[in-house]
Amino acid sequence: MLVAKYSINCRACGEKINIGDRIVKEKGLGVRHEICPVKTYLHTCMGGHKERIWRVGGTFTASAAERERGEPEYLTVVRMFQVEIKPSGPDDKHAGWLYTAFCREATAEEIADFRARKKEP
Repeated sequence: MLVAKYSINCRACGEKINIGDRIVKEKGLGVRHEICPVKTYLHTCMGGHKERIWRVGGTFTASAAERERGEPEYLTVVRMFQVEIKPSGPDDKHAGWLYTAFCREATAEEIADFRARKKEP
């Protein structure tokens, strides 16, 4: 177990890690809470998925399957990573970008902003 020696934001949930909080340090990824105070959801997709244009702070609608698994209807991206998948040969159709986003349930204000942009009721 590690203890935070300074304040920093958690790479998973985006919330502040205070001095003295228990943390996990992962080489190359950064620091996160040992147990995040905010429930986070992990989402991944390949580049070109037009319905999921992620950016940190952006809100999106969870799919029906994701909601059936217990996820909230609206999620906000806290952290995002992208990894290039190199082709293994000339016929490799799996090459491109893999996007990974750590998300939390969107606030009422974020949902209202999202609906206004999408012109939802």
